Amino acid sequence: MRVNQIALKNLASLRRHHPAIHEELVGNADSLPCKNQSSFTIDPNATETEPSPLHPSDSVRNPSFLDSILASLESGMDFLYLMGLDDGNLLLRSAPRIVDENRGILVIEPSLKTFNVALQTADLRHFFASKKMYWAIGNHVREKIARIFDASLCYAAARPHFHWGRFPLCADEKKMIDSHLVWIRNEVRQRYSRMKNKIETLPSILGNRNASSPRVWSFQDLRDKACYSLIQHVLMRTLMHHFRRLGYETEYTVLQSDHYYPPYYRILKMALFEPDLIFLCNEPPGFESGLGRAFSRSLPIPKIVWFADDPLYGEHLLQRHGTSADETYLIADYEWADTLRLYGVDSPDYMPGAATKIRRGKKRGSRRCDIVFVGQVRDLSPFFEQLSPAWQSYCRRVIAEKMRFPRKKVRDVMAGFEPPGELPADRLDELRQKLLWQANTQFRLHVIQSLSRFDLRIYGNEDWLKLLPAEAANKWYRGILRFKHLFEVYRNAKITLNIHSLQSYTCMNVRDFDVPAAGGFLLSDWLPKADEIYCPGFVNDLPLSDEAPQEVFFYRSLPELAQLAAYFLEHEEQRSACIERARRKVLEKHTYAHRAEWLDHLFEEKLQNEKA
Repeated sequence: MRVNQIALKNLASLRRHHPAIHEELVGNADSLPCKNQSSFTIDPNATETEPSPLHPSDSVRNPSFLDSILASLESGMDFLYLMGLDDGNLLLRSAPRIVDENRGILVIEPSLKTFNVALQTADLRHFFASKKMYWAIGNHVREKIARIFDASLCYAAARPHFHWGRFPLCADEKKMIDSHLVWIRNEVRQRYSRMKNKIETLPSILGNRNASSPRVWSFQDLRDKACYSLIQHVLMRTLMHHFRRLGYETEYTVLQSDHYYPPYYRILKMALFEPDLIFLCNEPPGFESGLGRAFSRSLPIPKIVWFADDPLYGEHLLQRHGTSADETYLIADYEWADTLRLYGVDSPDYMPGAATKIRRGKKRGSRRCDIVFVGQVRDLSPFFEQLSPAWQSYCRRVIAEKMRFPRKKVRDVMAGFEPPGELPADRLDELRQKLLWQANTQFRLHVIQSLSRFDLRIYGNEDWLKLLPAEAANKWYRGILRFKHLFEVYRNAKITLNIHSLQSYTCMNVRDFDVPAAGGFLLSDWLPKADEIYCPGFVNDLPLSDEAPQEVFFYRSLPELAQLAAYFLEHEEQRSACIERARRKVLEKHTYAHRAEWLDHLFEEKLQNEKA
C-alpha cells in the first residue's frame, strides 16, 4: 500500500484502537489510494425506497456544510450520523466541537478507497482514539452498524442528526446514501420500540424470574469525579469480582468522562441485564442520577445501598427524593446513621471497608523512604475568594472550629455560627463539602509539616505543589501515583502515614486495610471504634516487649506522632512484628472476599423475603 507520513501515523492509531478496520484495510488489495475514484459502490441488494425524511434538506445542500453541522449543535443534537468521509476535512473541522461535550458521532464509509484517501489527507488519530466516535467502514457496513448499536446503545440518542459527509453527490451516491438512511431509520425505530417495551414490562419480567444464578447489577457515574473519588470504583469492581466467585452473574455499568452515552443509558443496561438484585455505592437508586424514584419503586427486587462515603455530601438529594422502604442501607461509619435517621432509616447495617488486594507489594529500592503519605489535598482558594466578605468571615470561623475539633460533625460546627444569609439546599451542600475539604486540607498540611525533620515522601494530586512551601514541595512531592504501584510504595516505606479525612468519625479508610495487606507499617490518627478492627497501640505502650499484641499504632496528637515515628524508625524488628500481626488480621477478617461473603448472606435473605 502506498502511504505517506500522515497515513503511517493514522494506520498506527487505527491498529491500536480499531484493529478489525485496520486488518480489513491492509488486507484488501482494492483499497489502494486513488483520489479521483468514486467514493461509493452500489449495494446490489439495495432497493429503491421512499426518500428518507432524515437526510438534510435542500437548504443545507450548499458549500457551507460545516455551518449546517454546527447549527445542529445549537438545536440540541446529541448524536451525528456522518454519511461518507470524503478526504476527512469536514470531520476534522466539525468533530472537536461535537465530542467535547457528551455527544457522539458514527462515521459511515462503505468505500475502503475513500477511507484510504482520508487517511493520507487528514490527521485522524485523535478521532480514532475517542470513545465518543464509532466507525462503520468498508464492506457489510450495515452489519457493522448493528454491532455498534448492540455494544453502545447509541441508537437511543434523543436528538440524532443525519448529514452527508461530502458535496456534491452524484445520482448513484445519493441513491446509495438514501438506502442506508432508510435502513438506519427503520433499525433505530425497531430497536427503540423493543427497548421501550422492555422497560415497560421489566417489573413483571423481574417479578417472574426464577434463575439458578442470581444476577447483581451495579452502577457508577465517574464523569467529572475527582481522582480521590475513583477509589469507590475500585471497591465496587473488587466486590463484583468476588460476587462472581460466589456464583452470581454481575453487570457493573460505569459511565466515564471520555465516552458517549445516550439518555437513560444506565436504565437501558439494567433492563437488558434483568437483575435479581441492585447493589449501589453512595447513591440510592431512587435518585435522579440513578433510576429515578418512580421507576425504582416499580421494580420488585431488593435494592441495597452501601454508603462508603458520608451521605451528608448529597443531603439535598435526600431532601428531594427521600429514602424508600424497599431499600436496604449499609454504612461504613457508625456516625453516618444520624444523617439517615433524619430521612426515616432507623437502623442501617454497618459494613466497613476492606483491603483491595492481598498480595504484598514488590520490593523496590527507588521507593524506599522513612515515611510516605498517599492522599489528596484541594486548593479551594478560588471558591472562597469569590464569596462576599461576610461569607468569607463565616467560613473562616467554621474551618477554625472544625480544626479545633476534627471529629466534630461539620453540620454541628456550622450550626454554632450564624450564617450571613440563606442558601438553597444544593448550594448549602456544596458549601458544606467545600468547608469540610478546606479543613481537611489544612489539617493534612499541618500534620505533614510537623514531620519535616524526617525523610518524607508525598504522592497525590498536584495541589500539593500549590499549598506546600516551595522548598518542601520540591523535596517531598513525588507526583500522582497509579493504583497498580500503591502496594509497592506501602511495602518499601518504613512507615506509611495515615491521615483520615475529617468526614470520618469511626470510618476506617482504604489505607487502614491496604497498608498492612501490602506488608507496610501503618501509623494512623486515632478514630473511635478502630479497636474493633485492630489491637491498637499508643505511645504509652512503648517500649514494646517481644510478646506485645499490638497490630497498628495510633497517634492522638502531633507530639505523639513524632515520638511514634522516631521510635519505629529505630526499631526495625518491632516494626516488622507489628506488620505481620496486622497483615494476618487483614487476611483473616478484612478482605473484600470477606465482605462479599457477608453480603451474600444479606442478598440471600433479601431475595427469599422478596419471593415470599
